[in-house]
Amino acid sequence: MTRKETLLKEVYAIRNLIAEVKGKEQEDLEAIVHTWKFKEEAKRWKEHELRSRIEQLGELLTMAKKNKAIKDATEDYYLTPEGAAFKAETEAAMEQTETLFHETKEQVISDINAELKKHLGSEWRIFSLSDSSMELGIINPEKPNELIFGQRADLYYERRTYEYNYYKERFELNVGTCGGHELLPQELTGSFANFYIGIGKLYSDTNFLAWLKDILFGYADRCKELRDEYEALEARLENPLNI
Repeated sequence: MTRKETLLKEVYAIRNLIAEVKGKEQEDLEAIVHTWKFKEEAKRWKEHELRSRIEQLGELLTMAKKNKAIKDATEDYYLTPEGAAFKAETEAAMEQTETLFHETKEQVISDINAELKKHLGSEWRIFSLSDSSMELGIINPEKPNELIFGQRADLYYERRTYEYNYYKERFELNVGTCGGHELLPQELTGSFANFYIGIGKLYSDTNFLAWLKDILFGYADRCKELRDEYEALEARLENPLNI
């Protein structure tokens, strides 16, 4: 067996150890090393690459052993009265955080929708909201859960976004074109002209835009707080003994 074949065999051996720790199926190493595919694979590697791979796999094996120790200890802990109580308390806190996240989003949507109706018109609504973007537009009266095709805009916002080697705030609107349309439609409601009238009102109302920016940035901050809180609870649940 060449040096590279010996190193490659060690790679396979460590992979098998990782699979064993994770309870997964292992490869038949002794059968593999006698195949022509194994010998060809060894030829394609450089010795330093194989040694580096062995080092990487060694780190993964150490991590797999640690994770298994944490998992086993956690399972045993949760079988105790103290552990069961801790688990129930933590899961309840996680559920409460999820509820707060949902309630916060619904409240922000409700507040913005009320202002959209006031400033742009009763037919304007938020269609989707995340902690960095918002889709708004004119609701289809025949399908209240959908926007009229072409009458929508995307607003993107971030406290810090990277652009050309520096950080800046992002508060941008992307309005998709709806193609040619009547400038003097017989019925303004539902027309493309009506949509652009609303967009014009949005651009011209700087007080409303300032309010919208504040509420969206505040929402993003609150989302981060709740997400961090949830992730901390999740980490406690997965490793309650802090191993």
